[in-house]
Amino acid sequence: MEPMSGTYLVQGWVFEFPNSVKRPQLLVDGVLDGSLIAPNANINMCGTTWWTTILGCPTVSRYSGFKYSLDTTKYVDGVHQLVIEAITYNGYDNFWVQRPMVFDNLNRP
Repeated sequence: MEPMSGTYLVQGWVFEFPNSVKRPQLLVDGVLDGSLIAPNANINMCGTTWWTTILGCPTVSRYSGFKYSLDTTKYVDGVHQLVIEAITYNGYDNFWVQRPMVFDNLNRP
């Protein structure tokens, strides 16, 4: 709930066993803000640091890192809900992360 302004880097990792993730999608207040489609420079990044700490983690999950630049200036200031959805190559989807965020760009109506 720390105030964010300008462009904010959203990064992390997401995998769906036994399938691999084709596209993480980022939604703000239930509306698609952006989608990262494989192959892309900001998806399927190697996460060797965390991967080695998870026992039983499938090899395909080693390349599950992503980065996304979220432009908070497109939204009215206030509390918003960020959802990261994972779409697999088999067409399944799963909502992985739901977080409240505060945008504060001094663009109040």
